Amino acid sequence: MNTQFISVSSNLQFVIDQAITILKNNGIFVFPTDTVYGIGCLYSSKSAIEKIYQLKGRDFNKPLGVYFSDIEMASQYISGNDGLFKKLAEKYLPGELTIIAPKNELIENYVVSNFDTIGIRIPRNTFLLNLINQLGQPIVGTSANLSTLPAAKTASEAYSIFKNQIELIIEDDASIQGTESTIISIANGKIELIRQGILNINNDLL
Repeated sequence: MNTQFISVSSNLQFVIDQAITILKNNGIFVFPTDTVYGIGCLYSSKSAIEKIYQLKGRDFNKPLGVYFSDIEMASQYISGNDGLFKKLAEKYLPGELTIIAPKNELIENYVVSNFDTIGIRIPRNTFLLNLINQLGQPIVGTSANLSTLPAAKTASEAYSIFKNQIELIIEDDASIQGTESTIISIANGKIELIRQGILNINNDLL
């Protein structure tokens, strides 16, 4: 397999079209976010999800994150009252935050390792948000690395890890800040800090 390497600076819509074609054919790609590079696929592609775990050597008990284009799309996949999610999302998203919330039946269990929650990401990245919006459905992903090793902070690093094993790598190094997202959970109806990342959450909320 030859891995395509494309920069968003070439032609944004062309890059989006290439990614859509690959994703709709159950392909895998490395994509830029606002923190570190991710590796992902369509949320509905079970075969591609399984391959991501295999490529990374990732424990199947660790769920993938789910990436959305906006708050409205993410709300469609949350179970129960989404008031607390919307309050946080309107303050911090798009941005460097993962919000763990109860999922509904639209997210299959194989996406989230049989958990009843999803980790929601709406990154501040023009390419990724436009891609998901044009797809009309979420993608799932995790950091672009081999498990236990640091996440790729440049597209070239990602290429050295996954070359000839995946279909596409999208370069947008300018958007990468190099520190992973902050993770909070609202699964129990209150805000719990799971991982302190690049984004600082207002202490009054915790």
